[in-house]
Amino acid sequence: MSSSGSPDLATADVVSPRRRSLGLELALVIVISLLVLVPGISRYSLVDPWETHYGEVARMMLQNNDWVHTEWPQDGEGFRSKPVLQFWLMAAGMRAVGIGADGGYSGEMADSPMVMVGIRLPFILCAIAGLTLMWWMLARLISRRMAWLGLLVVGSTPIFCMIARNAMPDMPMVACTIGALSLFMMAVEDGERSIAPLWHMTKRRIPFDARHVMFAIAGGFVGIQAIYYAFYFIEAPQLAVRGMIPNPAIWLPLLMALLFGGLHRDGWLILRIVPVLIGGVIAAIVNEPLGSRQPGQSMWR
Repeated sequence: MSSSGSPDLATADVVSPRRRSLGLELALVIVISLLVLVPGISRYSLVDPWETHYGEVARMMLQNNDWVHTEWPQDGEGFRSKPVLQFWLMAAGMRAVGIGADGGYSGEMADSPMVMVGIRLPFILCAIAGLTLMWWMLARLISRRMAWLGLLVVGSTPIFCMIARNAMPDMPMVACTIGALSLFMMAVEDGERSIAPLWHMTKRRIPFDARHVMFAIAGGFVGIQAIYYAFYFIEAPQLAVRGMIPNPAIWLPLLMALLFGGLHRDGWLILRIVPVLIGGVIAAIVNEPLGSRQPGQSMWR
């Protein structure tokens, strides 16, 4: 009661609702994208010319057990007009849904609707990865409301939906571009913030953060490829590049390891010395003076 005898009124303070965790909303982004893009991908046949054409090249990979060379099913006719990643995605997708073992039995590619699922699903996952990175970037730099609006605009674009539900090289390229731009914007606008460690290793409390997770995933992928290439060209050196170039079993895994090391900041500063030296030789040949080192720059920069 107040001094005048009238009852006290309730305060008008606004209580903010509890905010959902970023991880939960990221999971919602993935689930909603799956619900929009996945249903119905087995109900329409492979679209000619890209899905049928590229799918046959991927089936030949499984038939030949050869993940290096892309072949068309005619005598000695290769297929080199598209990057190999999409054929890896198709072949892996077919094996993931249980079809195409050793190329599949006669008629399997026209018998099961799982053929369409296996061929198209990896490309849908690429699209979802790009949308998720875009949402994460907008949520961190602007607001979650803007992130959901961006997901709605990009994810509902007709051409994006059509390309995402077809097995063609456009979507991996678009998804990688969206992801790269999102990570670049994060580095530019939020790069000064310290990275929180996920956990600590050993008794010395060595921090382990998201960068190490990324390096582990990329390193595992690159390592598997390097080992496969080494064994592949050791067993079949006649399939390597002709001429004076050494066997790829020697230099290709080494090159992949060096490029992977270049992902690290210091590794890149050292690795780029090679093209800098080559550029210096070219500049010397054409008699162009090299720029002097600026104040504060180290010998690596």
